[in-house]
Amino acid sequence: MRKTQHRSIATNLNVLLIGTILALAIGPIMATWFKQRGHSVTSTGADFHLEPLVSAAFLGGIALVLIAIVGPLYRAYQVRESSFLSLERAHRKLEARNRLLAHQVCTDSLLGITNRRGLERLLALEWKRASREKQALSLLFIDVDHFKVYNDSYGHPQGDTCLKRVAQSLEEALGRPGDIVARYGGEEFVILLPNTTLSGGLDVAQRVHDHLSRQAIPFAASPSSALVTVSIGVASIMPGDRDSSRDLIRLADRALYMAKQDGRNRTASLSPPCPVPLSNLGQMASSAPQQANLKHFDHHG
Repeated sequence: MRKTQHRSIATNLNVLLIGTILALAIGPIMATWFKQRGHSVTSTGADFHLEPLVSAAFLGGIALVLIAIVGPLYRAYQVRESSFLSLERAHRKLEARNRLLAHQVCTDSLLGITNRRGLERLLALEWKRASREKQALSLLFIDVDHFKVYNDSYGHPQGDTCLKRVAQSLEEALGRPGDIVARYGGEEFVILLPNTTLSGGLDVAQRVHDHLSRQAIPFAASPSSALVTVSIGVASIMPGDRDSSRDLIRLADRALYMAKQDGRNRTASLSPPCPVPLSNLGQMASSAPQQANLKHFDHHG
């Protein structure tokens, strides 16, 4: 369609160009002829002024030619503007579709919260920010206690409903827009708390226990409680040059393991003491756990 429009415009311009050349060539010939006619009329005594008439006719012809040229050019301009607006609308739709796709890629389809891929991206950003601004970064690693037993007892559809209610409790426990709840995998969740010390992370963990207790999700087959509970590992560090965001996840995972070993339905915390580098923490924790700033507290629903 565009080729047809361009070919039509080119044809019109060629015709108008030829017409303009012919008009410019015929103009002097017609002027000479009218002068000869005017001379013969004047010799008879009539007062006949041809020069203004020829000039007006010539200028009128030129004006008509210009109008004929401007018309197609204006229509071509309108077509171009319409095409540009169509492309701009298509570009905006494509950008919106890409944003939606990016959101879907980083969102858990069942729970509607951030998935592991989205968490890793956000954790990397928050880690860089905390390192740049010299702020503490805390992370809660959360596991639903005996969830396999729950699935075996109530079935997978009821298990999905249980996970949704747990995710709701986690979101309700947060107090700031910048805090992040993510599904790490299966029945494991993560809460990322920017600019939060260990004590702040423990406060959030306590709120998680409280909110889930109010949900009162029945779990008759649980070996440890009549309701659905969670175990939480809390870790907090100040990012340094020798550390990485994976160290924070490893700390929280180790604290979660301790909470589960101590009987579940509780929180354990682990944070490196300053100024000992985080890379030395594994050796410290294995040889002398009390030096690794371990804290435990039970939750009784």
